[in-house]
Amino acid sequence: MNENNKLSNQTIKQKYNNARSNLLLMIIFTLVNIALYIFGSGTMFLFSATIPYLSMIFGMMLADSLFMAMFFAVSKGSIILYFLCWIFSKKHVTWMIVALVLFVIDTLAMVGIYVFIADVTGVMDLLMHIWILYYLIMGVSYGFKMKKLPDDEEITEEASVVPENGSLDTTPICIAETSSKVRILLEDSSNGHNICYRRLNHTNELVIDGYVYAKCEGIFESPHVLSANLSGHLYEAGYDGMRSFIRIDSGVIKRKIRLW
Repeated sequence: MNENNKLSNQTIKQKYNNARSNLLLMIIFTLVNIALYIFGSGTMFLFSATIPYLSMIFGMMLADSLFMAMFFAVSKGSIILYFLCWIFSKKHVTWMIVALVLFVIDTLAMVGIYVFIADVTGVMDLLMHIWILYYLIMGVSYGFKMKKLPDDEEITEEASVVPENGSLDTTPICIAETSSKVRILLEDSSNGHNICYRRLNHTNELVIDGYVYAKCEGIFESPHVLSANLSGHLYEAGYDGMRSFIRIDSGVIKRKIRLW
């Protein structure tokens, strides 16, 4: 398998995993919203599902035990189903399709509610739903592309030709762009290489010695890991939801808490 194909395969898998990460993030924020409501907080995260949240609210507002149980069942059942979609979509794109269908229904229900109550303040809520839909649609698209990739065994066999340096080095994507818009998230020098984890516009990049080796796109940052193999060492940089980090051969060499 040539280097361009390897790069393409890595990009497809990375984009699919980004879609799964955003699905998980939506589930987490939905659960947080429900918890905040139960504890009397007026705060709400918009990057979330509407049906589970409102079903829980309606259930708590109704005195009738039958309807209360029905709304609670809808809330819990939909969250469980979303979670199953996240788990099983790792190997089966069908579950990503299920998640997309569920969220399309959720979006239509949300729009219907805003129209019914004649409330025009839900524009940001709608935009967040559209953004989640974008990720889910992207997940379905790249999920089908992943099905066409060679099996891991075939890839290993084809990639068995080892360069003279004794390692399978990752091919750079491009020369790192220099721009005033670049935000350096973390930087370190190790093993004779300059390692830079940065964000340019809406893209996070792993830059080593002035070359981009991996990147992750998204207006909103979700947990991710960017990686590259060089001279027998694995270089990784990413975001775990709270901190930026740089790792070499799975050992963390630099970490920083992210406030924004």
